[in-house]
Amino acid sequence: FFGLTAEHADFPFVTVAPQCHSETWFDHFETLKRLVAVIRASEFADPNRLYVIGASMGGYATWQLTMSMPEMFAAAVPICGGGMYWDAGRLKHVPIWAFHGDSDKTVLTEESVKMVNAVNKKGGDAKLTIYPETGHDAWTATYKNADVFAWMLSHTRWQANTETDSGFADAKRFG
Repeated sequence: FFGLTAEHADFPFVTVAPQCHSETWFDHFETLKRLVAVIRASEFADPNRLYVIGASMGGYATWQLTMSMPEMFAAAVPICGGGMYWDAGRLKHVPIWAFHGDSDKTVLTEESVKMVNAVNKKGGDAKLTIYPETGHDAWTATYKNADVFAWMLSHTRWQANTETDSGFADAKRFG
């Protein structure tokens, strides 16, 4: 996992890093959702401290998984990805810290900008770090940044009060 656990000797996370072939993550999306549920239910996981992070195609998957299952995650860190900004209201209770390179020609920086702006417009808490003079590899600096992991650990899962909050009312129907 990019040497992440080797660089952080006191890394307080269990890391699961599913891989897939290029351009196929959406084909496996239902499997990813089931994997999240299995991990959350496992004895080694704290269901209130489940985080999602991914780069490039995984950045897109991070946005989509979080929008599809917002009640599962304490925070999300999409790196050089994008998503369905028109559905960003589903993320209003999940803190987001997105990262992107300003010179990315593979996934335009605008994709992260649109998502972060849409989340904030819907009342969410999203921030974006744009690395200057950086292309598509925004993940190396992000994974080396201990502040990212401290930020993740500072968040616990939001627990919906179904009587007063209908923010996820269609989650089962629209996933």
